[in-house]
Amino acid sequence: MASIDELYARWQQNPDPAQTMALCDALRGSGRADLVEIVGSHASRQLHVPALVAAARMYTDTGRLDDAQSVLVAAGRLAPRDGDVYRWLGEVLLRRGDAARAEKVLERAVQFGGSDPAAAHALLGRARSLAGNRAAPPPAQAARPERVVPPTGTEEEEDIDTLIRKNDDIREALAEALAPLSRPLPAAGQPYGAQTASFGMQPPPGPLPAPAPPPFAAPVASAPPVSLPAQPPPQPFAHPPAPVAPVNRGLEPLRAHDFAKAGESAYRGESPGGKVPEARDVLEALQIAGIYEPDGAVSPQAYAWDRPDKGRRRIASTITLAALALALVGGGFGVLKYVNDRRAKDHVIAEQVLAKVDADLRASDPKLLAPSEQALGRAFELESRSPHAAVTWLHERALKGLLEGGQDLAFEGATGRAKDVGVPDKQIAFAHVASFLFQGDTAGAAATVAKWDPVAQDDAWFHLLAGATFERAGDSRAAERYAAAVKLDPELFVAQAFLTRALAVDGDPHAAADHAKELRIKYPDRVEPMALVALAWARDPMRGEEPPEVKEIVEKADALPQPLRAVAYAAKGIVALERRALDDAKPALQRALALAETPGVASWIGSIALSAGDEALARKAALSAVSFSAVYPPARVLAARVALLGARLDEALKAVEDLPPTSPDVAVVTAAVAYEKLDAERMARAFEAAPADAKKLPFVVPLARGQALLAGGTKEFGSAKAVLDMADDEGPWADLVAMDYALDTGDLELAAKVAAQWKGDVRAPRAVRLARLARYEGKLDDADRMSRAAMEGGTVTIRALAERVFVLVAANKSAEAAALFKTHPNIGGPLAKWLRAYATASGGKIEEARASVSSEDPPPALAPLPARMIAASAYGAMKDARHGNEYAKPIVQAGFANPDMTMAAEKLGLGKVVRRR
Repeated sequence: MASIDELYARWQQNPDPAQTMALCDALRGSGRADLVEIVGSHASRQLHVPALVAAARMYTDTGRLDDAQSVLVAAGRLAPRDGDVYRWLGEVLLRRGDAARAEKVLERAVQFGGSDPAAAHALLGRARSLAGNRAAPPPAQAARPERVVPPTGTEEEEDIDTLIRKNDDIREALAEALAPLSRPLPAAGQPYGAQTASFGMQPPPGPLPAPAPPPFAAPVASAPPVSLPAQPPPQPFAHPPAPVAPVNRGLEPLRAHDFAKAGESAYRGESPGGKVPEARDVLEALQIAGIYEPDGAVSPQAYAWDRPDKGRRRIASTITLAALALALVGGGFGVLKYVNDRRAKDHVIAEQVLAKVDADLRASDPKLLAPSEQALGRAFELESRSPHAAVTWLHERALKGLLEGGQDLAFEGATGRAKDVGVPDKQIAFAHVASFLFQGDTAGAAATVAKWDPVAQDDAWFHLLAGATFERAGDSRAAERYAAAVKLDPELFVAQAFLTRALAVDGDPHAAADHAKELRIKYPDRVEPMALVALAWARDPMRGEEPPEVKEIVEKADALPQPLRAVAYAAKGIVALERRALDDAKPALQRALALAETPGVASWIGSIALSAGDEALARKAALSAVSFSAVYPPARVLAARVALLGARLDEALKAVEDLPPTSPDVAVVTAAVAYEKLDAERMARAFEAAPADAKKLPFVVPLARGQALLAGGTKEFGSAKAVLDMADDEGPWADLVAMDYALDTGDLELAAKVAAQWKGDVRAPRAVRLARLARYEGKLDDADRMSRAAMEGGTVTIRALAERVFVLVAANKSAEAAALFKTHPNIGGPLAKWLRAYATASGGKIEEARASVSSEDPPPALAPLPARMIAASAYGAMKDARHGNEYAKPIVQAGFANPDMTMAAEKLGLGKVVRRR
């Protein structure tokens, strides 16, 4: 039998009713309170009656009787005629000590049947013995099922206990109402006192006095005596009235014909309680008692009112009434005038308060939000139905969401009030956009912008919220919307700040810098313009020295509104990186990313993290940016750069394949992949698609030099110091291109300095270069470890495969080198044959190596330099001076005097090669 833990594991994978019932049965009496809580909470929300019963039994056995009763009541709503539900509910009520209610519930269990009728009968007997105040019904009566009306299923649900109590109360009320009719009616001619006694009234002693005539009425003519036909009096009820069927929640008030109908059915023998007198007899008895008079019993002329005497005219009373009327009318006019005057004064005060609130909202200072909210409350107290106050309230809600975050803001109440007081739809449209935006539904907000755009073109707040929506979606039209809001309301500071931010992040940083400086001059005491100046500086690729605002904003980060707080921490991270303080940069960037609320800011922070070499933070930033907008180009470029950092070259190309090739970022990603795969043609196409001046951008320059290095050029690199500075640059692939230049030219000292800057985890692209440096230095163990890491750490490229072959050949493991080509048959294309020939010839099989490339042309002069060096090394290993001498000579003369080319030149008869200084 499976254990509870195994059942729970299965239930977690598939919590269907069968698994739930099995787990509930296993948990009964197990003492696993934690699982009882979890499983019971799930089962109690199901619509499966057996599962609910199983959960109730589990609760019962663990002592949670309240929960068991609630679950069974829910099951009763689903299956109102299920005997098992009533049987277990009766047991729960017995356990709770409520024998009276348990008896009623168990009677229904017996009545409806169930899977265990013997247990239901036993529990019913136990309940009756504990109740002690009711005897068991006669067998015939108990065997006859009572009509039960199931619950109607209305919205106001009632549990089974409430229905039981209501049905019992109705039975008792009807029995009490019909009790007088259960007594025998008096015989014809019986005195009045006897009649009243028969209805439960005591006759007064002595003769009855004649009824007094009504005041102001003529004497009433006595009615002729009514003679009743002689008939035997009806037999009194042998039993109390039959119990009335339980009613449901839709019970309507009882009417007179309901009583007549009940009496008629009982008189016909439908009730076990006996016969009820006919309505005719009841009405005759009421007539004798003087309570009821049939139509025509009293003539229409029996009652006649006396005409009052015509008195003298009272002029004073008339004058008094007229004066009173005039006073009332005058007082009403006075009150109306006072109320109108008071309302006019309150309106003036309210408008003054609202004018101050509107000015504070235009200032967009977070410190003024709380006072503005209090002032709005004052305005509503003065004029509760002010349209101006309703619109201002919506403005305050939207501004609070923009400056402090709107996760907890609700616009339904404010929007409803504005509609009730007659505010036009075009003034409320921005609130509909804000409601979606602050709930995180950017798509819904964008759809709402499209819906209300034709209506709200002249509303600055609508354009402000539309710009925030577009910026959240990574749409370049955000700046246009912010500019429209500034044009419509030049004093709306939040629109000016958001416009500057949008220009700095997704537009022209120089234009953003101009805007920020204007705001800095206009608002010298506010911190927001300082943050915008720092943002424009940080986003400028050609930025120079940091402005003084950067230092000020780093110190005042907590005083900024939430949308600009990330800028302060990002600027702090950039300053720390420039000072080589990585321990200070990473925490600042993490804090900045946590505050980012647009894909542009998240992507920017991710690019800074890439410069710091923090791949984990950069990946997190990329995911954050893509979560805001999956189609935002910088977010996808960031994801591609993160993939490049992890040597996932194919993933990087996939990330940018749908982006416009004219983007410098896309050109950088494509060129980096092409550079690593020795694909000079793709690298050239990537730079040709970008603008002409793209190669001058700082983050593009390293790969532009790498393109020149692939073609065999070295003039672009300059001195060794310049190369070392480039290796320390934050541009993509800058350090790798610098290391390749040092290794290709044979400057091992420079290569060692570049390698010294690589600390921490060594990724695949760096591992390829470190393996080559270790091989040149004779450290074959390190070279073997690094070359293996390069093959296993990411996408296997021809660079990684070639270095692994050279390392194995240097370690006299030519057989292992030859086996690599079977493991990676699709790497390198035609170049792989020359690399295999080098391995074969180095293993002593020179003729076999020559035969393998006899029909192949070596890489041409325009081919990438590493490919040509592989072919030259193959010629050297095969000692094919006739072909290899002329092939390797241009490479050596170009200054590429690395150990591989030096060895090949010696074997080809070119003499000793000396590296240029």
